[in-house]
Amino acid sequence: MKQRILLFCLKHWKEIGLALLLLVVFAKSRHDMSNIIKANELTEAALKDQIETLKTLHADELRMRDEALEKYRKDMEELERRYNERQTEIVYLTKEEKETIIKEFKEDKALIIKRFEEAYGLRYVE
Repeated sequence: MKQRILLFCLKHWKEIGLALLLLVVFAKSRHDMSNIIKANELTEAALKDQIETLKTLHADELRMRDEALEKYRKDMEELERRYNERQTEIVYLTKEEKETIIKEFKEDKALIIKRFEEAYGLRYVE
């Protein structure tokens, strides 16, 4: 029996070697495929975590943008309010100043000349 098996193996050693090689290649490919599947699952999990992180960061960025826009809007309203107050104040002061200058001109021409020279740096010549 042993001799028959030995003779069979010697006669068909190429076929037996090919079958063993095929089994080794099959086992190796299964092992590689298993590793590829595990790597894919790990990559997928990492990508899902990154997506969740990006979604959170995006939501934070949108919130901060909205807060900045709201602050900008409030600041602009405050600036416009202060600008309008100053414009009204300027108009009021200009009217008062005109009245003061007209009054001074009627009462004392030398005083108006002096103010003119101080304001504009020019010299009055008669």
